[in-house]
Amino acid sequence: MDQKSYMQRQKNFRKKVRGIRTMIWFHLMKYYSGGLSAAQLELFFEPEKFQHLEPADQKPRLWERYEHGGPSPRLERVEKVALKYPETAIWFHHPIWNIFSFDSRSAIETDRIILSLAPEVSRHFLHLAERSSFELRFVKRIFYKNSEIFELLTKLSKKYPLDALAVFILFLNEAVDMGYSGYFLYLKICSLTVLDQVFSLPQLQLLPPTVKEFFEAYVHAIPCKHVIFVDEVELSVGIKPYRDVSAIDQSLVVTRLIGVR
Repeated sequence: MDQKSYMQRQKNFRKKVRGIRTMIWFHLMKYYSGGLSAAQLELFFEPEKFQHLEPADQKPRLWERYEHGGPSPRLERVEKVALKYPETAIWFHHPIWNIFSFDSRSAIETDRIILSLAPEVSRHFLHLAERSSFELRFVKRIFYKNSEIFELLTKLSKKYPLDALAVFILFLNEAVDMGYSGYFLYLKICSLTVLDQVFSLPQLQLLPPTVKEFFEAYVHAIPCKHVIFVDEVELSVGIKPYRDVSAIDQSLVVTRLIGVR
């Protein structure tokens, strides 16, 4: 693949991540509103847009695009919705959206993202890190002589599922960067387990299944950094789930699904 195609695929991937965030934001709003449609939500939050239109022309359009992962909403619109449904802004602004990347991250960047999570989550990991040598990278500091780490993450994931998922994805990315192959399988399994917890939340049940499948494809693709991209996972077209596929076959499925550089 030439450099131009490579950059285009990165651009497509980032666009799809923004689309996923928009879809989750919209469907959370739909859930908390009791199932209002895109048109009803747009009329509720922005009635002034339709005051001077004839009844035949009063069909909202923009928010229908939000429902399908269209353009990202303006921040003032996100804040307006948050006044009525606060959790929508929490998900929209969550640090996890800054994690979706195949680029390497410095230890300082990893620490900064951990610090931006819920205090109970970040405190645990920074405390564990301080018990080991800071000459090691973050992941190795966390896991070095800390046998309770998976039990701790399982416990935290029940209360802070999105934060726990962000931590596991950070860990998996850094483990791949640093060649800590002994951690790959555990981190991948944990990431997918917490991912199941996140998408079992009642407020996410209105989402199309392809949203979860996009997250799954990304987790499977992390060990193939800069080789496999999730830019061909379609949000509007169903793809086969991976959970019933063996560990070896999983990588083959993802390779065929999203392409090889």
